Amino acid sequence: MEDSLTTTCTNCHQALSASGKFCPNCGTPRSPVDVIDLTVPPSPSAPERRHVSVVFCDLVGSTELSTRIDAEEFSDLIGAYHECAVTVAHRYGGQVDHYAGDGINIVFGWPHAHEDDAERAVRCALDIIADMRTPTAATAEASVRLGVHSGIVVVGEMGATASRSTMALGETMNVAARLQNEAATGTVVVSATTLSAIRGTFITEPLGFRHLKGIADPVEAFRVVRHSRARSRFDGARSQLAEFVGRAREQSIVDGLWAETTDGRGSALLIVGFFHSPLLRPIFAYPEVGDAHWTAGRARARWAASPADCH
Repeated sequence: MEDSLTTTCTNCHQALSASGKFCPNCGTPRSPVDVIDLTVPPSPSAPERRHVSVVFCDLVGSTELSTRIDAEEFSDLIGAYHECAVTVAHRYGGQVDHYAGDGINIVFGWPHAHEDDAERAVRCALDIIADMRTPTAATAEASVRLGVHSGIVVVGEMGATASRSTMALGETMNVAARLQNEAATGTVVVSATTLSAIRGTFITEPLGFRHLKGIADPVEAFRVVRHSRARSRFDGARSQLAEFVGRAREQSIVDGLWAETTDGRGSALLIVGFFHSPLLRPIFAYPEVGDAHWTAGRARARWAASPADCH
């Protein structure tokens, strides 16, 4: 039935029907990852190498908690915790790899890869913490901590013939789990590898190099404080972009058209070929003059098929 496929709004968490394109409560467009029924496990496949970002989520103090409440109440709590984590994972296009006791492994980059999988993984981790703390949630009194790491895994159908299942294996999975141990309750810790893919998109603070159990080399860790104001990872990495060179003629053409625009004469410019905002930003870095200003449309993988996002 259609209702069995409902998900939640990425903004206000209102339940969405499978056919709805916008949130009935706040009007936020539905993310494409919500339209795909991610609750259906991927089809069995031969193991393959994939670059992924892994979120390891752990319920803090679960053993002590199990001794304080009835077994059925504890079971309900674990169920609500799993439901919360899975719902958030699907919100960002993640796939639950497996459950490890009260720990959950969530993989971004398989079976569907995205250019911003590392960012999705960190957003997922932060949202799990926020959703778990919702006062009306069954998990309001529980706490989690999470670790995020990016790297190569081998993922696919594995196991004995009678009990094969799909899972990801490799050091990347282990590092994510060990980083979780370095996180304080209610926080997210990421590796330097993941940070390199999200730099500028989030505010972080360094925790130094950590010696993780079973991992040969020390891993540099960072605590994620919050989202930054950067609208994309290109904004966040603006200071790292290569200098724009070799386009003096093209620059002069655009300068001339902008001068005409500020004089009240409209112009149109068609750019044919590779159009990539980080490369073109230096060309269009003009201050507003009088009533003249420029507006840039921005496409993001998570918001395909949604109304234009301009600034």
